[in-house]
Amino acid sequence: MARFTSTHPMKGLAMRARRSMSHRVILPLALCLSIVVLSELPTQAQARSENRAHMQRAGFTHTGGKPTPTPAAKPVLKLLWSQEFNGKAGRTSSIARETIAPARGQVWQAEITGAGGGNRERQFYTDGVVEYTKSGKVAHYAVELDGKGNLAINARRVVPKSGARPSNAPAGTCWYGPCEFVSGRINTRGTVGFQYGLIEARIKVPNAWNSWPAFWLLGANIGEVDWPACGEIDIMEAAANGARYWTHFGTLHSYPSDGFGVGSGSRYLEDLYTKYHVFGILWDKSKVQWRLDGKPFFTATKAGVTRGDWKFPRSWPFDQEMFMILNVAMGGTLGGDANGDVDPDSMGGTMLVDWVRYSSVNGVGKVVRHS
Repeated sequence: MARFTSTHPMKGLAMRARRSMSHRVILPLALCLSIVVLSELPTQAQARSENRAHMQRAGFTHTGGKPTPTPAAKPVLKLLWSQEFNGKAGRTSSIARETIAPARGQVWQAEITGAGGGNRERQFYTDGVVEYTKSGKVAHYAVELDGKGNLAINARRVVPKSGARPSNAPAGTCWYGPCEFVSGRINTRGTVGFQYGLIEARIKVPNAWNSWPAFWLLGANIGEVDWPACGEIDIMEAAANGARYWTHFGTLHSYPSDGFGVGSGSRYLEDLYTKYHVFGILWDKSKVQWRLDGKPFFTATKAGVTRGDWKFPRSWPFDQEMFMILNVAMGGTLGGDANGDVDPDSMGGTMLVDWVRYSSVNGVGKVVRHS
């Protein structure tokens, strides 16, 4: 520590007095010195007040014991859009077929394809029937309401006709030939878009071997710049295979892509398949923060992504409108084995979505309505 010496004028005066005057003179001068010095010291109340002000400036509060950090102000949320999925069991009128332009009030659009998503996936996405009863009645559609307040996205293995039960094979084929699975995938492209804010969904993930459920966003300009330049935010993915079983993860993809993106990595969750969880992102101009049940677990910043903190520099196309996607894939690069294949015993599964909600945060965030 630095040493300090006093240069107070009264100290010099007192020293000269001690050398030239008698003790009777020294005592009054010493008393005068004490009065002057003490008059410059702050009172206990002043000291406490100054200390309290200093702690507040430093971000602390005083509770009578040790100083504690001042809690950050809670963000102001304003709900701007939601889907609650209430209604009787069966198909919902809020979902349009891909071949028919969405009508007013239809938020979601079904995708019809067996292309495999570029990931060697094994399902054919349909808006039709994926399961029949033995008597030949419809048991489940690819996307439907379960009558209990949930949207159900059902993936089922393709089975041949058996007695009165028809085959559930799709009319089209998959990229590898006859399809092994049928499933559902819906999006809000061309109907509703989002930019910044808090996006969350309460989801129960299917406990189905080799399933690959996802809740994610794509840039609205994908028709102009293609993927990955449009940007992709995977809010929730889960892959029921090998080391990824019982785990979920969140990821960003942008140009250039190495296939892995910028993400949280697999995160173990012991009740992933038995309980509903709220998966979400807090998204603004400078970052995307992933959240599980309201608590953050990973953040990717614009500065870090463009600087190359994750292997190499990448673009940041996350300052534009994006649309939502919900789907259940089967197999592929994440859901399947090393070849993307699905275990022969896996029959598929169901992802249940209780609600999807979008809120602005401190006044930042907007819904872009196209219909």
